[in-house]
Amino acid sequence: MLHVDNAVKGERTLPYRDLMKSTPPLKGLDPTDVLLYVTLPFTKQGDHVMFYKQPVRRGFDTSYVNAVTAMSFQPISSDVIEDIHFTFGGKCFQPVVKIQDLQQEMAGKSWSLSLVPAVLTSLGKILNNRTTITVDARHVAMAQVFKFMFAVEEEVNGKTAPNGPSALSTVDYESTRVFDTVGPDQPPEDAIRRPIPHSSALQMTCGEAVYLDDMPRSEGELYAGLVLSTRPHARIKDVDVTEAIALPGVTGYVDHQDVPGKNLWGCAIHCEQAFAETEVKCCGQIIGLVLAEDRQVAQEAARHVTVTYEDLPAILSIEDAIREKAFFTEKPATPAIVFGDVEAGFAASDDVIEGHVDIDAREHFYMESHGVLVKPRAEHNEVDLYCTTQNPSMAQNSIARVLGIPLNRVVCHVKRLGGGFGGRETRNDLLSQPVAVAAYKYRRPVRCVLDRRTDMTISGKGPRFHAKYKVGYTKDGRIQSVVMDMYVDAGHAADIAYAFLQICVLNFESAYRYPNCRITGYLCKTNTPPNTAIRGFGMPDCFLVSEMIMTEVACRLNMTDIQVREINMLREGDMTVSCMLLDNCTLSRCWSQCLEQSQYEARTKMVQEFNRHSRWKKRGFAMVPYRFGVGYNEKYLCKAGALVHVYVDGSVLLTQGGTEMGQGLYIKMIQVASHFLGIPASTIHIAETSTDTVPNASSTAASISSDLNGMAVKDACEEITRRLEPIKKNNPDKTWKDWVKEAYLTNVNLSAAGYHSSREQGGFDFNTGKGQPSEYTTYGAGCSEIEVDCLTGECQILQTDMVIDVARSLNPGIDLGQIEGAFQMGCGHMLLESAVVSEDGWMVKEGPGEYKIPTVRNIPRKLNVSLLKDSDNPYGIHSSKGIGEASICIAMSVYLALKGAILDCRKENGCESDFDLRVPATSERIREACRACISKLTD
Repeated sequence: MLHVDNAVKGERTLPYRDLMKSTPPLKGLDPTDVLLYVTLPFTKQGDHVMFYKQPVRRGFDTSYVNAVTAMSFQPISSDVIEDIHFTFGGKCFQPVVKIQDLQQEMAGKSWSLSLVPAVLTSLGKILNNRTTITVDARHVAMAQVFKFMFAVEEEVNGKTAPNGPSALSTVDYESTRVFDTVGPDQPPEDAIRRPIPHSSALQMTCGEAVYLDDMPRSEGELYAGLVLSTRPHARIKDVDVTEAIALPGVTGYVDHQDVPGKNLWGCAIHCEQAFAETEVKCCGQIIGLVLAEDRQVAQEAARHVTVTYEDLPAILSIEDAIREKAFFTEKPATPAIVFGDVEAGFAASDDVIEGHVDIDAREHFYMESHGVLVKPRAEHNEVDLYCTTQNPSMAQNSIARVLGIPLNRVVCHVKRLGGGFGGRETRNDLLSQPVAVAAYKYRRPVRCVLDRRTDMTISGKGPRFHAKYKVGYTKDGRIQSVVMDMYVDAGHAADIAYAFLQICVLNFESAYRYPNCRITGYLCKTNTPPNTAIRGFGMPDCFLVSEMIMTEVACRLNMTDIQVREINMLREGDMTVSCMLLDNCTLSRCWSQCLEQSQYEARTKMVQEFNRHSRWKKRGFAMVPYRFGVGYNEKYLCKAGALVHVYVDGSVLLTQGGTEMGQGLYIKMIQVASHFLGIPASTIHIAETSTDTVPNASSTAASISSDLNGMAVKDACEEITRRLEPIKKNNPDKTWKDWVKEAYLTNVNLSAAGYHSSREQGGFDFNTGKGQPSEYTTYGAGCSEIEVDCLTGECQILQTDMVIDVARSLNPGIDLGQIEGAFQMGCGHMLLESAVVSEDGWMVKEGPGEYKIPTVRNIPRKLNVSLLKDSDNPYGIHSSKGIGEASICIAMSVYLALKGAILDCRKENGCESDFDLRVPATSERIREACRACISKLTD
């Protein structure tokens, strides 16, 4: 009952059921009514009322379909139905739909499960007549009612019906982490290889850490409001700022006409404009900025700018780009590789399969949105740039270019980032350049921090990916030949997606031998925001293609997945298709250890046994290896610098070229300095990363930052140590502070710059087919068991086991956090996350409410992570390996396990074994693949 009150009618009590019967619903409520409270009636004996919620994401999500299901029995005869009705709500039932038509049909009948087909058939007919309800929503509603009927049976008879539906299994959360600890001989002040917490962990936990928008406002500071295009492709006919400029508090407006330098920018291919000039090529492209004294005023004024367009044809999907052959044709965007004799390989094959893999675009979803603060100095055109970038040197370069000033007039400062995941490697410049132009024009500080929805709309994503392949193999499961075309959606500008495509082409074989192959890459051009780097940088995408090939070959030959993978697995001394000789290859060790620790064979039998006795829930179990190249392909990026200052009190200030974005780079660099200086980590501090202390640094990316910057820190610390050596030799009983003071008094230089260049051989050259595509390789293996509700598409990861080669970890605590975080991010990509382009061209139009990332309800119930023992890396700092991205590939095991569970469901219901399951495998896509199972509910 709803208890309402208003000034005219007074307090009233209204039955909610009667209000819902009205057309439209709630018509009986007056607009001036105030809801006082709600009373819920108690159920009486013989009433059965249950609530079902079907979200897109398991846990912490709004409802896709809600159902309140109710059945009442006559009071005298406890098994005779008196009333039955269902109410459906949620996103797919707007307005709420109440079904009472079944009461007349079912009233007076004795309860039995034999009524289920009749109830569902009648319900299906009723829902089919409502054209606004999607096919998928109708099936969810019927599945919920199906579950309700079996729940009633259990309540009435006190026992679970055989083959009835049930909730997903729940077990207590459990995890284990296995890693080496330091030996007893290591001095206590030596911090290397100890699991020391993140250097800003306490500040971030307590909310004391300062991020860009926490920086105090400067005197005279202006806020920038973005004027964004609202068309995916159009000519700009006119921009009218009259109304916006007239608003109180507005200072001015800037656009391409105010750019003193060059308006064109990009990575290898300069094809993007800082301000759109005469044409817009995507929704959300920056046309201009409105400057105001207040943030809200600036944003409101930007909405008052009127842009007149002439629409042009737009391409919004990768499928349309492929069909229209809309590709970038510049040299970096057309990678191809040929290895061996493809035709001879097919001739030697016993069978050939063809297939394709589709992966949707993914949002980075860093916790801190893009932001920038530009402060012009009083003279010499100097500029201080504070921004949320992973690549301060590129930001410095972009600002100098757009302003037409030398690099030495721009200083880029980055203290910390609230996450990056590749999304800040290049795309922060999208915002930094227009704001710099505004600050330069008005000679005042200008700040712009994007709200979450705008950030998700304009900043670019991990690219959409499509691959189609043809594979020849022998009857014993050996791959003989592969032809593959790969397509990556760059958006309207190439940005760094060309390198993403190159990595896909170079690394497609993952952990397997392909003796003959021809791989061709195509960079697609669509009218969407330019896509960019994302964690894994293409390797999880192309690796999944290889895993799909192995799984399909095993299925065709009636072999186990393990057999086919082991037959084709790379080993020590093998040559990859990119002509990289594998040395120190630990892949087989990771694989065999994971098989043993996970009890793979025993659990596989348990999964098969479970599926034999469960119709509506299925389990899948899959295992994958990976071979992940760490570092850049380009030789000129494989370098780093560092600067170490030792002060007279013995404290050390360390600066290096990498940015701290939560991954623990700063604490690792402090640990390296602690080891080589022989002092406690507590005496060393990193304040920020800036281009005036370490110039020309590479981006913090490619899992190589600890190696590159760590080597530079080592070089600087060793120089300091060399200078102090004579003093230490003459005063062996003194302390660090004593030696430093003596050095100061004897004019010994206590400041040193370090430098490291890691590679002699150049990167892979697509013209010659030679070169080194990465610095070194890391390996791992993992398996996952998953349970799926075939009726609703919900799934639960029951257990994941992984063995990861990090060689000799600099900080096991940090590395384990990165491993687990990357895996969980990969699970989001495999199961949940899809950045959708709306029909009118907007990317993720509804913002974070539309885009689903994993929550604590989506992590494995059991997670076991082991770092491979007795592994070394001669190419890494202190024999360690970069690990920030590689374990994202373990999430492929979740996808393959899910696909195996669906396959079992389809086989049981007489459906074809071949079926498409686009990534991410959302609950809706799972339901679609299992729909034959759901359609049998009425049998």
